[in-house]
Amino acid sequence: MAENGILEGILGGVEGEEREAEETGFRAEAAATAVATAVAIDAARYDPELSRAASDYLNEQRVLVRASTELVRIQVHHSDEERELSIQAAKRKRFSDHFRMSFQVFMTLVATVICVGVGVMVWDAATSKSVVLDSFDSPAPLVAQGLTGKVMASRVLDALEELQDATRAVNGGWTSTNAWSSDVKIELPETGVSIGEINHILHERLGHDIHINGDADLSKDGTVTLFVRGEGVPASHFSGPLEDFDKLAVRAAEYIYGRSQATRYATYLINTNRNADAVQFLPGAMVRAKPAEAPELATLWGNALGTQGKLDEAENKYRLALLLEPHLWRAWGNLVGLMNYTEGEEAANRESQAMLKSAAALGARLDNTVEFQNSWILSRDFGMLIKVYMANIEQNHGVGTAVSPSAPSIADFYGNLHDFSTADKWLVKSDPDEEATRAEVLLQSAYRAIDRGQPAAVLPALQAFWKMWSDSAELQNDMYTDQACIVGLAYGMAGDLAKAEEVFSHNKPWAYCYAVRGDVLEHAGKLAEAQKVWADGLKAAPSMAPVYLHRGISEALRGDFKQAESDLSAASQRSPHWADPFKAWGDALAKQGRWKEALLKYDSAAEYAPNWPALVSARAAAKAKAG
Repeated sequence: MAENGILEGILGGVEGEEREAEETGFRAEAAATAVATAVAIDAARYDPELSRAASDYLNEQRVLVRASTELVRIQVHHSDEERELSIQAAKRKRFSDHFRMSFQVFMTLVATVICVGVGVMVWDAATSKSVVLDSFDSPAPLVAQGLTGKVMASRVLDALEELQDATRAVNGGWTSTNAWSSDVKIELPETGVSIGEINHILHERLGHDIHINGDADLSKDGTVTLFVRGEGVPASHFSGPLEDFDKLAVRAAEYIYGRSQATRYATYLINTNRNADAVQFLPGAMVRAKPAEAPELATLWGNALGTQGKLDEAENKYRLALLLEPHLWRAWGNLVGLMNYTEGEEAANRESQAMLKSAAALGARLDNTVEFQNSWILSRDFGMLIKVYMANIEQNHGVGTAVSPSAPSIADFYGNLHDFSTADKWLVKSDPDEEATRAEVLLQSAYRAIDRGQPAAVLPALQAFWKMWSDSAELQNDMYTDQACIVGLAYGMAGDLAKAEEVFSHNKPWAYCYAVRGDVLEHAGKLAEAQKVWADGLKAAPSMAPVYLHRGISEALRGDFKQAESDLSAASQRSPHWADPFKAWGDALAKQGRWKEALLKYDSAAEYAPNWPALVSARAAAKAKAG
């Protein structure tokens, strides 16, 4: 039984770890030796033969235990190797799985990019509206002088792109390109077809491009004749000396531009003050125009005629445009501006209100287009004017669509908001060589002086402005209308009534001119005459705010607060986004000690002219008094 217990202990140890197996084996071996010794000694007392047999048996068992222990050690070693190999295999499998998944993601991304790229190419082709210049044919004598077909087409293309860049239009236009510009040489596998060729095929099948081609001829006397033709562009030719080929390219480009994009070409002519050329071009363009283009062309025709001073003809063209398209806001807005000169502010303002009502009913946006700018000028909504000019600048190469530069106009609007620091920032952005910039610098000094109540102090600057304004049709018609009456105000405040009247009589009877002329007469001690001038102004333009404002300020200063509030209320109703009537109304209330009411008016004024220093001070005082 003791022997069986020892063997069971040894065999049980074999199932443990290597170290336990070794320790168990060593313990078993020691125990077997001890037992064998004890049995041998005990047996030797009684039977020497039995003692030898037991000893031999136990020796055999020791050998067996050692062999079993070594077997366990080998098995454990192999198990460790198998476990290490299994771990390495698992790592390799995990890496392989990660690589496979990453590759699948990468290929998915590549496929997505390809699909998106193809989609973009298809969309670009389907929506493409370009004038595409193919390579021209050039005779050997011209090729020998470097005028290959590709060079000639490139010269025409360059001229066409310059025309487009110089066109500042509210509506978008076509682009120009050359036939080889999209030839991206990325060969597709097993097809030999480039990406550029695929793009070219898509544009041919899906696009709306106009392809232009041409050729040239060189005569014996050195005269070059350049021929151009295309889809919807009848063949034409332009001749001149070889050394003037670039001029021929410009003439060809203008012809292509006018035939392919009539509205933009007419806009370009007007932008560059080539109004006579525009008037000559537009009759033929109207005959060739599609129905959708005709209203725009009629509007541009009116613009060109109006700039030439042909106001009645211009009005007829605007009304023709509105007959063709009743809600063409550009034509309607230009008609409002023209009526200022032909029928007066009152008629123009009534037309403006009808247009704004119609536009609002149709949900048209009024704050991001210059089409309604004449309405905002009439109502003296300088904040809205800033918005539409800024939007126009962003849409058109940073300069806007007006013939005159936009930055001086924006400076003028800020000056009328009494925000002179911002006005100065826009003057810094203005081209100092532009006539409009020089004029605006002079006007800004006048705005500051009027704010200080000292317009006579800047009379020299205003005299310089008056000379510029008198000599410039552009300043009179496109930028400044009633601002010239500030010159009359300065003369009057300096005591020179004769010069003041000369200025006022030279201007049209604008509401603002009536207003400041009354100020001059009152300053000269001729209140009755001032009252008559103001009354005449209200009779001529009862829907305009300036006369109500200036008469109301006069009444408040003379203590006639009831009549002052009536006039200032009328001014604020007629120009609800003009800060000046609210500020003057607040001043009248403050003079009466009605501080809470005054604060409300100052708050209304601050909504439209938050950076007006005098307003900020008056509002702070009213707030302190109102408690």
